[in-house]
Amino acid sequence: MDSVQRVGGDAHETMKRLFGEEVALKYFEHLARPPPTTARVNTLVTTPEQVAEELRALVPEALKGSVAILESLPDVVVVQTLGPIDRSSSNLSKVWVSRKCGEAVLRGANIFAPGVMAAETSLAVGIRVAVYADITDSLTKGSFKNEDNHPGHYLGNGIAKMDRKMLFHTERAHGIAIVLDEAVFVAPSLNGIMEDKIYLQNLPSAVVSHVLDPQPGEYVLDMCASPGGKTTHMAILMGDKGRLVAFDKGYEKVKDIERNAKRLGLTIIQAHRNDATKYRKYISESGEVTNGANPPMFARESFDRILVDPPCSALGIRPRLEFSDRLSTDLQQKALFQRNFLRAAVMLLKPGGVLVYSTCTINPGENESNVRYALDEFPLKLEKPKVRLGEVGVEGMGLSDEEREMVQRFEPWGRHDTPGFFCARFRKTGEYQ
Repeated sequence: MDSVQRVGGDAHETMKRLFGEEVALKYFEHLARPPPTTARVNTLVTTPEQVAEELRALVPEALKGSVAILESLPDVVVVQTLGPIDRSSSNLSKVWVSRKCGEAVLRGANIFAPGVMAAETSLAVGIRVAVYADITDSLTKGSFKNEDNHPGHYLGNGIAKMDRKMLFHTERAHGIAIVLDEAVFVAPSLNGIMEDKIYLQNLPSAVVSHVLDPQPGEYVLDMCASPGGKTTHMAILMGDKGRLVAFDKGYEKVKDIERNAKRLGLTIIQAHRNDATKYRKYISESGEVTNGANPPMFARESFDRILVDPPCSALGIRPRLEFSDRLSTDLQQKALFQRNFLRAAVMLLKPGGVLVYSTCTINPGENESNVRYALDEFPLKLEKPKVRLGEVGVEGMGLSDEEREMVQRFEPWGRHDTPGFFCARFRKTGEYQ
């Protein structure tokens, strides 16, 4: 059985329209592959050199030689992913995991019982099995799968630690179900490792905080902050000195920000449950009121720097095994929705302050087109970023050649082998009413 993705007709046609047939095919191929693993270092408590040494002792033997500090971003340690490796699954009993479980496994995660959806009747403790991701998410928990015609993405082979009874007839089965010792892609499993020293974060996301370049003592806002990766990075770059406000609209999302700040030993982050698009409810003309206010009120044009990383179509996320049949509609809606965040940010940013806009998509409508909108609508100008690893912006979306040189986009097939991403740095040039 071949490794496959579920790509709806609308998704394929939309990507072909945006980038052409050749790039669209390249895009889907690369999104099914995991990128290298990148760990951002908490430089307040350790050094990249120490982290790299500890990681070499923890990762599989085949990956030890690939652990390195990224020269262009020295607070990031990278571990390369090995693969794809040609594995033979013939004559092995088959096990199916959920699509989300499969995507996590491609990045090195273990296979736990809750992620297993189906297995053949021959499943027994200790036997070797071939593992597939159910890319349609259509299998019923506990299904029997004895045929080869169900669309699946082959993840590799492993040893079963549970049988069908343990997996499907035990209330809330938990623990490792399969040890995948012959993965198609070999990546390190680093969750829960060195929790106060590192934060696992995709490379472009680590670039963003350096592009914003927050300084100790400044007043900074992260408008869509959960789970707190960029927020905690900004706090570290600030030396944990100053004030860093983080918005997200979900209670659990705010708790995630607080938990990550706590485990990294950061004290300047103030997380608030707040819908950043509803700016009339929390922007004050008369000053700040945060104690006891629900939602808290923030003074207009008071922040030194603001990061806007709004909800997006997430076309850059890797690995990804499924694509919506309604992609074109989603792209249009997201691009318009993101402009509400930009407006709120400009209202809160001081004249002379810095705004960074970023997304985890490669859709030009949400990226270059929204940069053009921001330049035309608000007192903003583009600036060259302090750190540049991405490529120039695409043509045909309203940006001049000089402006395209100032933004940066990361493409899944690009030289750094990253997820897709985009960011742009603006300077506010005057008041905005």
